[in-house]
Amino acid sequence: EIEVNSAIDLVLGCDDESVAYVPHLKGYSLPVAKDNIWENSLNLGKIQYDESVETYQDTLNAVVYRQEPDASGDEACPMGSTVNIYLTISQVKVNNSTK
Repeated sequence: EIEVNSAIDLVLGCDDESVAYVPHLKGYSLPVAKDNIWENSLNLGKIQYDESVETYQDTLNAVVYRQEPDASGDEACPMGSTVNIYLTISQVKVNNSTK
């Protein structure tokens, strides 16, 4: 039994051993990157546009050139982890990025 007006902390999730793999997002638009993140049981963290993005149309055309954590392919992280993405309209920056 619980007293009326008592605070309750409810925690939902999988066991501590449930893991996800960070998808490769480089070159994808924001909507596609979001879908990939969510489909892999991860959460979208920071979204940051670089200095090349100046207008609303630029935001629609921007693609991911960097992400944190990087998509290593073989390293797993806990489900629900946060993925930060960085977007640009500079194709040179996308081609030259290492992360």
